[in-house]
Amino acid sequence: MNDVLSFIIEANLYLICFYLLYQLLLSGDRHFRFNRAFLLSGILFSLVLPIISFSISASPGSVNTFEGYIILPAITITTMQTESVGFLLKWWHIIGIIYFAGLLFYLLRLLWQMAHIIRFLPLLNSSREKKNGYTLVTTQGEIPTCSFFKYLFWDKSALLNKEEQNQIFEHELAHIRQWHSIDVLLVEILRSIFWFNPVIHLIKTRITEVHEYLADRQAIKQLGIEHYSKLLTLQIFKSFDFALSNNFHKSQVIKRINMLKSKKSKSVWLNVILLIPILGLLIIILSFDVISIEDSDPNIESTSQNITESKKPANLLSSNTEIDSINLLDNKIYEEVENPPAPTDGMDAYYQYIQSNLIYPKEAKENGIQGKVFVQFIVTPEGKLTKVAAVKGIGGGCDEEAVRVVQESLPWIPGLQDGKKVNAVMVLPITFKLD
Repeated sequence: MNDVLSFIIEANLYLICFYLLYQLLLSGDRHFRFNRAFLLSGILFSLVLPIISFSISASPGSVNTFEGYIILPAITITTMQTESVGFLLKWWHIIGIIYFAGLLFYLLRLLWQMAHIIRFLPLLNSSREKKNGYTLVTTQGEIPTCSFFKYLFWDKSALLNKEEQNQIFEHELAHIRQWHSIDVLLVEILRSIFWFNPVIHLIKTRITEVHEYLADRQAIKQLGIEHYSKLLTLQIFKSFDFALSNNFHKSQVIKRINMLKSKKSKSVWLNVILLIPILGLLIIILSFDVISIEDSDPNIESTSQNITESKKPANLLSSNTEIDSINLLDNKIYEEVENPPAPTDGMDAYYQYIQSNLIYPKEAKENGIQGKVFVQFIVTPEGKLTKVAAVKGIGGGCDEEAVRVVQESLPWIPGLQDGKKVNAVMVLPITFKLD
């Protein structure tokens, strides 16, 4: 759940950043193809970049091997952290219900919009005519002139002269030939998922605008800007809500006319030069995680050293019978390996899992108990965590809570010795600290 929440937050942050960059640098630019590519790339990168993360450790952030054991960096759990987690878990159900209600609404809305267009096709079979690269569907006012994928709906009831018909026809053909419906459908799906983010709705508007600019540019090639601007100003059609279609009249007419008459934009390469360093900095800021693992208690450090020098923890020695049952399978247990085991999603994600799921026991808080619990476990060749036990603890329920969280961990990447997956003993120090 924590990973999903992190993905949603990061993806929406990227969407906001990409939109702001577009508004600041590109919204008034006439390189419409570049603007379209930037908006679509921004959407795709916003979904991909949260999956990619780069970790920088502020202190020992990777697995350290000491004499006799593989000891992971210590992680500190405070009462404030666990109380915050408890509060969030209480409200998570309410937030989840609200989110999924919104998701269901937007998905049903999207399906209804698609059905609203598709349901007319069987009724208009006799009016279909296949052309070069598209299908012309003539109507008598049931559907306004618009395009949807390779279908061009043409309203014969509209009073148009030949010149107006040609310009509008070219406009709609531009939508079809440039596959604008795919963009619209992609954004609508994303709007259903991230409906709570107002920026995604603004991105939908910006993409629709760019589509209209591109189609307008194609339409003015025959008769020029002045005639086409007059058509945009004077022509009035019936209104009809086809949100998934590309409609000739649904964008702001004045803004389109101003864009058609605006002066030539700066070089597209200048846009690229401006955007590359900004995007690079954005990715660095949002994709790099700094792991800070502190170990400031000298008494706890001496405890860790004592365990290391003893070669084998007490709990491991007391459970030799269980370990021997593993040895019967001819699987030796290694205390040091060439490639130590590691969590599947990386150490930073694993520490986030520990912090999000471990609860500071009530008994320990009431009795002022704090300190470090050493949790020992074996990572099997299959990646399972077995023989989880508190090697040295502090009581007050902290030992059991630390063991519980480690036991519920997802499988790890197993350790390797001589290129083979082996059983490896790990020790994870978890510090319980009262605020």
